[in-house]
Amino acid sequence: MSKYEIFNVNCSHCVNKIKNELDNVSFSDDLKTIITDHDEDELREILEDLGFKLGKKLD
Repeated sequence: MSKYEIFNVNCSHCVNKIKNELDNVSFSDDLKTIITDHDEDELREILEDLGFKLGKKLD
């Protein structure tokens, strides 16, 4: 699993919107980190389509 910074996620509605599109994702308690095994480019594209911004890889 890889960890990435994520921006614009600030409520459970945002988390649910992402989880509806992606399997095997989890978030840090402060919603500033997404944890997943998805390919970074695929992840970035899906999140941007949903209105979120993926930051740098933290691993």
